[in-house]
Amino acid sequence: MRLYLGIDRGDDADLALTLKDIGPDGNVLFLQSGLRRASFREIDEVQSHADEVVPTFRKSEKLEPGKIYEIRMSLIGPIAHVVRSGHSLELTIGAPSANRGLPAGAISINRVYHSEKYPSKILLPILPNAVAKAPAPECGMLRGQPCRKETSFCPGGLLPLQ
Repeated sequence: MRLYLGIDRGDDADLALTLKDIGPDGNVLFLQSGLRRASFREIDEVQSHADEVVPTFRKSEKLEPGKIYEIRMSLIGPIAHVVRSGHSLELTIGAPSANRGLPAGAISINRVYHSEKYPSKILLPILPNAVAKAPAPECGMLRGQPCRKETSFCPGGLLPLQ
């Protein structure tokens, strides 16, 4: 995954990717996740390849509010999954550590840019002739892959105050 990220406050951001399969019946199957701290964005180009980005973790480069940074990251470990007819994939980009690098109680907005100048993208290898030889697993039947019924999406992950 290649993201172009900007922040409006603080000096760092934690990013969490979550890839899910959404079935036509509303079941959501967790497929895989990925984590990255934006300040550790230097990549080991020798160890990295098309489907795995390996960070060096050698130096921390803090972010400046208002600037846009290229962040490359991958899911944690390879996966194989059949996306059946009527299903779709959903990628959620979250910020699990809301107060990192900020004064207590401060909120920062992380923005992911996507344009000709900032082409954020995800690379998903596809086997075009692969055919599922079994029906989709029932919700909750796969070990290590939680499943739930779809809930409504809340923009920014913030719930309105009651």
